Amino acid sequence: MNLILKNADCLDGYKIKPLSISARTAHTEFNNKEDVATYPKRVSFVVEETPDGKNVGQRFAMFLQNVDGIELQESFVINRDALIKAPLITLWARKSFVNLTLRAKGVEFK
Repeated sequence: MNLILKNADCLDGYKIKPLSISARTAHTEFNNKEDVATYPKRVSFVVEETPDGKNVGQRFAMFLQNVDGIELQESFVINRDALIKAPLITLWARKSFVNLTLRAKGVEFK
């Protein structure tokens, strides 16, 4: 299953911390050449706090067009400290685990 959400409201109020920033690599077995060309940067995050206390400690990735303003280990709260520009959230499953990948133009800090 593969679902795409076209806003990041489900992450509103999440305090997240960037752990790593890297360049993505296209792989023929994943047929992701176009996706990597559109979103060339990968940022890994850990969830530090949430409004309901769920998902704390979980990790997820954002595939971004640019990473301007993102500082490693500098936490921010989504929709309070920063906006995610043009987000597309993909939920996908593999081996009984549901994963989240967020694609966006970038993060705009207030």
